[in-house]
Parts: sequence; C-alpha cells; structure tokens
Amino acid sequence: LPEALFRLGECYFNLKEYDKAYNFFQRLLQEFPQNNLSDAALFQLGWISYKKEDYPGTRKAFEELLARSPSGEWSDDAQYWYGMSYFLEKNYAVARNELKKVTINYPKSPFAFRASMSIGDSYYNEKDYKQALKAYQEIITNYPSDPQIAEAEYVIIQTVLQQGQEKRFSDLSQKFLTRYTYHPLSMTLMFQIAEQELAGGDTAGARKILQDIIGKFHQNPEADKAFFQIAELDFQAKDYVPALQTYQILLKSYPTSGLRPVVQFKTAQACFYLKEYQKASYGFERFIAEFPEHDLVPQALYYIGASLYSS
Repeated sequence: LPEALFRLGECYFNLKEYDKAYNFFQRLLQEFPQNNLSDAALFQLGWISYKKEDYPGTRKAFEELLARSPSGEWSDDAQYWYGMSYFLEKNYAVARNELKKVTINYPKSPFAFRASMSIGDSYYNEKDYKQALKAYQEIITNYPSDPQIAEAEYVIIQTVLQQGQEKRFSDLSQKFLTRYTYHPLSMTLMFQIAEQELAGGDTAGARKILQDIIGKFHQNPEADKAFFQIAELDFQAKDYVPALQTYQILLKSYPTSGLRPVVQFKTAQACFYLKEYQKASYGFERFIAEFPEHDLVPQALYYIGASLYSS
C-alpha cells in the first residue's frame, strides 16, 4: 500500500494535478511514517508547494525532512530548494545563508554548483556587482571542471558589463566565444554584441555577427532571429530583394517560428514595395487568413486595397 500511494502521487504530479498528488503523499506519511518511502514523500510535499509558489509550505516540508534525515538521499535537494524559496521571495540575505549550507554540508552534490550560482545571482539582482563578481569568480576556482562552468563565465561577462568595463567585456567575450564556440550561450552573447554594434551604428559589423550566428547555430530554433535581423537591415535600407529572399528562407527553415506572423507580413510588404502587387495582395490575404486576430491585420487590409489600386 505505501508504494501504491507513492506511485499514485507521482502519477498525479506528472499530470500536474498537484492537490491530488499532495493528498496521496501526505496520506503515505500519516499512515506509514516509518516507511522507507517517507523521506521521498516528504520531499514531494515540499516540491509540490514550491511548484505552487507556496514558499512557506515548501520550507515547512523541507525543514521536517532535513530534521529527520540531515544526510539522506534528498537532503541536498531539500536544502537547495529551501534556500531558493527565499531567493524567489527576494529575501536574498536569508537565501544566501541557506544556499551556503549546500556548499558546506554537501560539497560534492550537483546542487553545490547551482547554489553557488544562485548566491552570485542574489548579489547581481541587488545590483551589488562587486560581490556578484567575487561570488562568480569563486565558482570558477571551486568548480573548474563542472559541466555548467560556462554559465559562470557568461555571468561574469554580464557583470563586468554592468560595471561599465566595456574593454574587459569585449576581451572576455572574445575568449568565451573562442572557448565555447558552439555553446548556446555563445549565440546569446553574439546577439548581444550585434545589438551593441547596431546601437553604435556599425550595421556591417552587426551583419557579420548575425551571419556568423546562422553559420554556427542554424539548427537552433533561436537562430530565426538572426535571419530576421539581417532581413530587417536590408528592408530598412530599401534593399527589398535580399530582404524578401531572407524572409522566405526564414519561413522555410523555421516553420514554427514565433516570428512567422510578422515575417509573413513583411514578405508581402516587400513584394508591395517591389511593385509586385499581385504577389503582395495574395501575401496579405494569406496573412489575414492565418492570423486574423493579429495587430497588423488593419495594415494588411490597407495594403490589399493599395495593391489592387496600383495594379
């Protein structure tokens, strides 16, 4: 029966029916408090409370678990999420104290790295960039071979930028991009650098970076934004032929892109400016048929009329 109660709780949890799951785990604890599944059930109560953003409930369950089994299978998890419950309430000072317990009491736990990152993040969120940088740099020292170490290096770069150290930001960025050429965070960083180039008026530099993103991360669904930005550069320069070609590649390569409505509209708009009025009219009609509630529908209707008039 205890195992059946636990499995039922798991099933309802996976179905995201958290109240029902909670009841089964709680029943297991009440009826079989000494069962070997009791710690796991207690952890699940805390985790369900966390998922429901009931952070006092989270702490209540994890406090009991840590008191019962301070060195048990679920202890490092519980201590980490206990600290994170304060983090999400923006009670950063208390969160840091609790997260430090993970690194001290469970130094070999995979949660030790995450706890260290969250400590740095807490300072970053408070805009205490000096302490954030110190915390992140300690991660590099303490966990040099962790599989997620690139995350620490990435946030160091962002912290340096927040401190206004633009030269150091540039140097660290280039080192990161060399060391982690195909890491997803490299794509994120490249987008950021491209935005900086555009803000500084260097469209050629931005274009080069965006093309590099496409070359390295074409299979990543987020690369659709690089195609879009390149097309927009051409569109804004009134180079409608290459803009149209790039929009069409985007639609073909990323059929489920969240940019699809806007790209489909812009494709028709490019046809209009190229005086291909029949194609433009068809494109706008298709846009309205597929996205009838979109904010651009009134403009699409205008262009249909203008296309008919011009043709």
